[in-house]
Amino acid sequence: MTADSIAFRGAFLAFAGWVNRRQHQASAPAWRVFLKAHWEEIAPTDFFTSEVWTATSLRTYYVLFFIELKSRVATAPARVARPG
Repeated sequence: MTADSIAFRGAFLAFAGWVNRRQHQASAPAWRVFLKAHWEEIAPTDFFTSEVWTATSLRTYYVLFFIELKSRVATAPARVARPG
């Protein structure tokens, strides 16, 4: 195989993959439909750090945070100074 035929074959495969993805996107349900169908089961989560001044020093706390979408209740079940 020459470099030109390899380049042509690669371009063709890339185009075929792009067409296949576009067809899949057209047949896949919209994100809005998915969210409506699973609204009660979805709970976004976040894990972040928060620096807090205490009486003795600056401490870093690690926070695990959830939001229940249906009721909009936010909970932070885990706040620790040292994870693990």
